[in-house]
Amino acid sequence: MAKTNRKGPVPASNPLSTAKQDPGQPGCSKLLDHQRFISWVTIRQDGPVSPQCVLLVFHDSRCAKNRPDDWTDPRQWHAPEDATKEMEAAWRTSSMTVRLALLPFPYLFLSLILDSGEAVPQRRSEPWTVLLCNFKDYGSSVHNTEWFDQWFNAEDRDGSIAQYFRDVSNGMYQPYAATVLGWYRIQVNADDVRRMVIENGGASDLERLMALKTKDLCVEYAIRRYGFLPSSKVVTFVDGLRTALFCPIRGILLSPQFFMSSALTHEITHSFHIGHSFSDRKVKIYPHGDFGEYDDLFDLMSTGNAYSYKTAYGLTGPGLNGPHLDYLGWLPFDRVLFFNASTQKPSILRLSSLSMPHHTTKHWLLLLIPYDRDDPQKVFTVELRTPVRYDKGLPAAGLLVHQIESRNNFYYSKLLSSEKKMPNKGTQWRLVNPAMRNSFILIETLALWGPEATVKVSSNFTPTVCSHEESPRLVFAKQDLVCVAAPARSVAMRAMMEQEDRMLANGECKRSYVRYTTLSKQTVCLTRHERTTIAEQDGRWRSYQNFYQSPTFGLNMCKRGYVWRGIDPYDYVCVTPKRRREILMENEMAQNRTDEHGDCKNGFVFRNAFPGDLVCIRKEQRTKAEQDNNLNELRLRYFKFFNGIDEMTPNLNVVLVRAYSGRVESLLPWQMTSAHT
Repeated sequence: MAKTNRKGPVPASNPLSTAKQDPGQPGCSKLLDHQRFISWVTIRQDGPVSPQCVLLVFHDSRCAKNRPDDWTDPRQWHAPEDATKEMEAAWRTSSMTVRLALLPFPYLFLSLILDSGEAVPQRRSEPWTVLLCNFKDYGSSVHNTEWFDQWFNAEDRDGSIAQYFRDVSNGMYQPYAATVLGWYRIQVNADDVRRMVIENGGASDLERLMALKTKDLCVEYAIRRYGFLPSSKVVTFVDGLRTALFCPIRGILLSPQFFMSSALTHEITHSFHIGHSFSDRKVKIYPHGDFGEYDDLFDLMSTGNAYSYKTAYGLTGPGLNGPHLDYLGWLPFDRVLFFNASTQKPSILRLSSLSMPHHTTKHWLLLLIPYDRDDPQKVFTVELRTPVRYDKGLPAAGLLVHQIESRNNFYYSKLLSSEKKMPNKGTQWRLVNPAMRNSFILIETLALWGPEATVKVSSNFTPTVCSHEESPRLVFAKQDLVCVAAPARSVAMRAMMEQEDRMLANGECKRSYVRYTTLSKQTVCLTRHERTTIAEQDGRWRSYQNFYQSPTFGLNMCKRGYVWRGIDPYDYVCVTPKRRREILMENEMAQNRTDEHGDCKNGFVFRNAFPGDLVCIRKEQRTKAEQDNNLNELRLRYFKFFNGIDEMTPNLNVVLVRAYSGRVESLLPWQMTSAHT
């Protein structure tokens, strides 16, 4: 059944997805102190055996009891017996070990613990719990419960959280406050919390650990008072501190100085696995930040140093930059151009403003200009922003260029400086790579008018051009143009010169040699080391030749063998080409399966691949759509934190889907967790 609230039907959440940690025990602060990530999970049951009461334990932190109303039938908690071995094997290959004990059923649906909505891209309606918490010695708060409810939920009010995300995501993400609890008082004051932190050795990081401990106490009190929290995402507002903080385990904490939309939307965006935004300037905006951090004035993730504007709910905006929108899947892929220098040089391109509703514009929204032949996700991005809606704090319209680069195997984007504070007509960015024989990219703003711009892009970037350290191999044929460095070429040359001694009269290879067919279709006999080296050279060359042939691109690029599902242009779920053809057939047959009232005829159900997907299909096909969603994180080429180093919350639905489908898809490693301000 769907739960109904003021914003209409919302899919029922999994009963364990709302389980919260007991903040009285060590949790995120412990992880921060010791720089460890979650390494094991225990699911156990205390008290009478009942599927109504399950505890989730991270390390030695206890989770609050959750008593779901919709999952009372123990039969719904069973996994099929033939799936248990697959589930165990899947978990052995991941960095998490599951121990099950004292359960009244063979296997718990692990998918109930964490919702698949944790993944990227973000496309869903998501409930948040709002807690209003005071220290025992604080008086009346500045705002009442109704004010916070309106701030979060009132889509018609400028500066509300619901309106901001509705507009910046173009309707892809719709948060709402499922409930607002409080104000209530915890039975300690700020001095008590300070003493607790110091006694636990936290004096060196006092402010942050005080905030985390206060968050713990507020959540613990709310759980004891109200029984459980109605959603897994929690915002806690606390008088008596000066902080704004997001922690992957505890959620968001804000004090009165940060009761403003730009601060809350900034922290919510951290929950999408996004860090702070950067520029290329060698400046430190805040002492604790890196060079360039918080220095993208056009992006929400530089809040405190960004173009915001005043509303009834404090400062609001700006929006998110193009790389962030691409990462979140909030741009239609048919209006994002992956620039091909070999067929589009030089090009005059029209851009529409990212600040406008997509349906009101018609030109390209984002340009992706590649610069690294070994990584098509390293690009320069070009976007237009105008001072309207959430961007009305911008001083003027301007064209922006970001560079997406890799650091420590994580992608970062940085705003490139221009001579003018607001890049406009005549602004140029010339980017040169001397190592690639002076490969260059030139971006020039030709015209700006209203919500549109004309841009000229020139580039001689060619993946098959050798670098200064390379030359064509020219060993196995006259057209053997594979780019190799001198030592690698000598390996191939020596092997070619010894072919007569390595080959038998019948054309077979002598013992200790293996056959290999080169790109020029020539069969040669190689040692195993030579075959590894030459195969790596050939494989890299094939990728250079096919650089522009991938059916997907950008930060939601699929792994080889997968394409975007493409139910609509915002559907970045990766599926096989065969599955994609099935979906196209489903779409074509949908009209014959729908009655005059828009409902599905008998025997058919709405597909619900995402909110608003009302194509009628058979029930087993809807199960396939759910599996596609759950497996997407394994099929994305890049499924990691963006603009920082942090963990990606595990989607445990993957384990169950693997068990059912029998597909062999490797689980990705997790990264260390942290808290963000």
